[in-house]
Amino acid sequence: MNDDRRNSKEYIAKAAQSEFAEHGFSGARTDRIARSAGVNKQLIYYYYGSKSKLYVAMARLAAQDLSLQNQPASSQGSVTEKLRTHLKFLFDRLRSRPDFASILIGGAREDAKETAEQWGRETVNVIASTVSEGQGLGFFRDDADPQLAARQAVTLILGYSALGPIMDKDGESAPIWLDGAAELLLGSLVW
Repeated sequence: MNDDRRNSKEYIAKAAQSEFAEHGFSGARTDRIARSAGVNKQLIYYYYGSKSKLYVAMARLAAQDLSLQNQPASSQGSVTEKLRTHLKFLFDRLRSRPDFASILIGGAREDAKETAEQWGRETVNVIASTVSEGQGLGFFRDDADPQLAARQAVTLILGYSALGPIMDKDGESAPIWLDGAAELLLGSLVW
């Protein structure tokens, strides 16, 4: 792919991320995406086939960017630190890419449902695996459900991403929120 075509596709993706994040799938308009990207509207259909496929592509990009598989490997520290690392990575990525958070949250209700659900399952499974590891090592209660604990943690982090701009306009309480979410999770797991 030559540079002009690659740039055009990148401009479309960047414009689509903003458009979908602000308006959701239903409210997004391909003419606004094209105008923002500085391309002909037909180029969107050439690269992506449809508005729906463009939305799915943006949801996949969001899921890939927000994947816990992308966090730096850390074999050092306790399982509680490992759990905190997962939460911090997810929290920081969602705060740095609120458009991706919006696309994934919206995707769960729209055309990208499968992608959003897969990201959710993978994210929950990584956290649940760490909880299970902590149970095996005797750090966490055996009667705690790792999947439930992980789903609750992801919900707390996504909740801040979705509502933070309303409840914490300047983001000043973000570190407090993250610490509180981690403590809430850990408090439900430790003996």
